[in-house]
This record gives sequence, C-alpha cells and structure tokens, in this order.
Amino acid sequence: MAVYDPASLRLLAVNAAARSIYGYSRDAMSAMSVVDLYPPGDAADRRVMADRGPELRATRIVRHRLADGRSADMQLREVAVLWSGRPGWMVTMTDVTHLRQMERELAAEADRLHRVVGLQAKLAEAGPDVDRSLRLVATGVAQLAQAANCSVWWADGDHLRVRATDGNPPTYAVGDTVPIASSLAGGCFASEEEVYVADTATYSDYTRALAERTGIGTLVLVPLSAGGSVVGVLGVSAPTPGALAGSGRDALRLVAGLVAGAVQRAEAAAETLAALEALQASEHRFSQAFDTSPIGMAFSDRAGLLLQVNPALCRLVGQAGDDLLGRPLAGLAHPEDDSHLARSLVELVDGPHSTYQGEHCLAGADGAVLHVLLSSTTMGTGPGRFFTQIVDVSEQYAITGHLAHAATHDPLTGLSNRIHFADRLEHAVAVAAREKRRVGLLYIDLDRFKEVNDGFGHHCGDEVLVELSHRLAGVVRDTDTVARLGGDEFAVLLSNPASMEESMLVAQRAIDSLSRPLRVGPQRFSFRASIGVAHWPEQGPGPDELLRQADGAMYLAKQAGGNRFESCGAAR
Repeated sequence: MAVYDPASLRLLAVNAAARSIYGYSRDAMSAMSVVDLYPPGDAADRRVMADRGPELRATRIVRHRLADGRSADMQLREVAVLWSGRPGWMVTMTDVTHLRQMERELAAEADRLHRVVGLQAKLAEAGPDVDRSLRLVATGVAQLAQAANCSVWWADGDHLRVRATDGNPPTYAVGDTVPIASSLAGGCFASEEEVYVADTATYSDYTRALAERTGIGTLVLVPLSAGGSVVGVLGVSAPTPGALAGSGRDALRLVAGLVAGAVQRAEAAAETLAALEALQASEHRFSQAFDTSPIGMAFSDRAGLLLQVNPALCRLVGQAGDDLLGRPLAGLAHPEDDSHLARSLVELVDGPHSTYQGEHCLAGADGAVLHVLLSSTTMGTGPGRFFTQIVDVSEQYAITGHLAHAATHDPLTGLSNRIHFADRLEHAVAVAAREKRRVGLLYIDLDRFKEVNDGFGHHCGDEVLVELSHRLAGVVRDTDTVARLGGDEFAVLLSNPASMEESMLVAQRAIDSLSRPLRVGPQRFSFRASIGVAHWPEQGPGPDELLRQADGAMYLAKQAGGNRFESCGAAR
C-alpha cells in the first residue's frame, strides 16, 4: 500500500508489504514517483496517472517494473484520502502475475481442445503461490495492526501448523505445530470463536510463560473460515497489554475473511489447473474441469452470444444455464455498466489485442450489484471464439469502501471527523464564493460533560455521545453536515442558509434537542450546550477564519452561563 501526491505523483508513504513486492529500499521508494514504477515503454499507463478520476477509482491491471528489472502484473485500486492534512491518493497493490499466467495457460489449453489437434504443449506448473501470498498477508497484517507478530496457522490433522509468519523475532517459525486439543490457538480453532487476551501476564499460566519468553502483552486469535468450515487461525500479538482493541480487531476480522476466501479461491484455481494439465488428451475431461471450477467461465462467438457457461457463472448471476445460452455476454452487465462492457467486448473483436481484462458490474438474481474482474481471450477462428473468466471481487470492493469511510468518520458516532469536516467546510466556502451563496457554521460544546465520564465511566459517556449525535443529526437537513471534532465538541455545517436568523434558529433547535432528558441504564441526564454561530461571508474571508469566529462565539456563550448560543451581533 502506498500514498502519493496527486499533483507531483511523488510517493509520500510506502508500507513494508509494497517494498517487499517491488524489491526497493525505503529510501529508494521515498525518492520515486508513481511514474517511476512503470516500464519505460508503457507510455499509455503513464498518461493515465494525469487523470485524477472519481473518488473511488476502478480496479485495473497494469505492468510495473520491479527493482531487479523484471516486470510484474499489479492489480491497483485507488482511494482519495487526506494525508497529513492535504489531498492524496491511497493505492493498494496486489501482485497478480501468477493469476495472469494461470489465465493464459487455461486459455491456451481451451484453444487446444477446441481445435482438436495433436498439440502437445505442456502447461507450465504456474499458478497462485499460496504460501507466498500468506507471507505477504502476515507482513501486511503486522504492519496494519502495528503488531509485534502475525502468524497464519493451518489445520494439519490433529495439529495446527504455522504456514506463514511475520515478526522480529517471530514467536513461532514456519512449520512449527501445536496440538489442537491443548493449545490456545487450537481452542480458537475448535470453538470457532475469537480469542482476545488483553494481558498475557494475567490470563493463564500458559500465556504468562509466553509473555516472559517473548515479551508479548496482547494476543488476538481469529478463526479462518472457508467453504462453511474453519480451516485455520490468524494469530496477532503486540508487546503492550490492552492493544489491538476496538477498530483494530474489526480490521483483523475483515482481513481474516479475506485470507480464508483468497486461499480457498487460489487453491481451487490451482487444483483446476492441475486437473487440466493431467487431462490434456480429452475434451470431455476439460469439460469436467470447466464444470467444477469455482471461477465463472463462458465461451461466446464473435457476436458476443453465449455458447457455453459453467455452473459457477450460473450461480454467480443466479440464472439457469439454458436461460443464458444464446444471450449476449454484455447482457449480464448491470444497467449502469452495460454500455461499458459491450464497448469493451466490441473493441476486443475489432481491435488489435487478443485479451481484455477489466472490472465491471453484473446484475445479481436479486437485483444486487456484483463487482467482478472479467477476463476475455480470443481463442482463434472457431465457433467458440472467446473464452471469458469472471471472478467475484464484491467483498474486496466493500472492504475498500469500508476503509475509505473509516478514514473520514468518527468510529464512535459515525459522524464526519475533524479532517473530513475541514474538507467539507473548505469545499462549501469555495462553492458559496463561486455561486454567491451563504455558509452557516455552528460550533457546539457540551457543558460539564466531563462530569459524566468522571462520575459514571467512559462507557456511559460514549452512550451519551452517540445519543446526542443522533439528536444533532435530527435537527438539520440531509444537505447539511454534522461532525464530531473530538471529545465533547461538535460542529454543524449549514448549506446555503437563507440568513443569519435561519442559522440561529437551527442553533436554538439544537439546544432544545440536546437539553431533553436522556437515560443510560439507571442514570438520567440532562445536558446543556454552548453554541457559537458564524456566517460566511459576513464573518470571515475563508474557512479557517469562519471556524475561529464560531469557536470564539462558543466560548462567549459558555462564559455567559451556557445553554445558549452566541454570534456576532446576536445572542440567546
């Protein structure tokens, strides 16, 4: 994963996993731009970097140059973020060279069988290197969670075996085993439940000894499930007790789902390839592999009409094979994507290239949008001219969206965070200046909220903040923005209020809503709020001055006793 500057394309940050993939040192990559990762001849892909695109850019496959001079196929996904207070692009890179090689081998074998000729070309024993992928996962998780160590345990009879690990030094080495019946990881595997040890020194005699030997303070074990059953355990440790809690554990659960699913798909694809290599002499045997592959596959003619589909594709789109035959492949696309897919397939038929790969949206049986990676290859001049593979990447797409949302929103209340609010305020002022509109800003501080945390605990305080956040959201329009700036401070951005009086009416509604009694368990609370109201363009040439004016007005309201609002020239 890396972050780069959208203007200069210079790399601002590169994580250890990316450096491992590319083979460059930290200093070398810090001096590079995104353009430097492309081979000198790939001018078209270099020019793509000049286009900023939508906020969430589609997945694409490009050729990148590694430090040793080799080229590799990289799957890239980009998300707009704020990095150190300025706009940036976060890009995740996945080395799919082996998967691309597998697709070429499958296409070559299908072409040979459909021509029914005595070609004796042998499929190379290539495909997804599962252990290498797991090593990259272990490294990435350790970096993501800022953990001391991450290990991937896989079931091996009545033991769990370490299949990949990362850490310095590692708690366990690759190949080490522990019994399922009498180990902490084995207990997680057998119970199919997550284990969280907040303090290894006090949890059990086993963890106390582990802490003394390795310095581990916190341990998290997450079961890895695939195909409806647990296949292994993801273990992550940190030196500090109480670490890896909250959103950190949520991220580990998301990664655990991806690890198990990715390994299952990779091993299934490898098994399909092995079956094809062993059964080259028979079209009937290829049909067996085609029918049992977990990847959606289809043959279509020059007009794009489907001639043959496998069960995986039928399950993916929720339709029977007989209903799909004779229909255009582009007809599987979601209405918002049908013209894009149709145009791409026409270019494959009429253009100079023999392969096409891109991300598209298909329509599921229940109307849901399926995000897929579609690869289509020209197979020659026979009736089944095009061989297409379709892989469902909806889970990865959803996780990317989740990460983008987490970077801009408060994890407790779900409101915009300070960084996102500053970006929205700057954008609102710019639009208002261009279109001669107004911007209203409320700066809100809860009076004496600290007494709740001190007297009843932070858990009670968190519940209060969530309820009050809902109340604030209920007094504004959908076009307005409510944010939690931190602690007990909130802000409301009003989009084009008719006047200062309208902003003050919203402030009074907020005071009335926040002051209504609320109950948390047996406790009953009543809150007061101090609110500062500022208006653009009357009170500030830009967003920073507007925020400063609203903050100052809020302190005036607090000094006047609270439970009121203040603005330049008006108070209540």
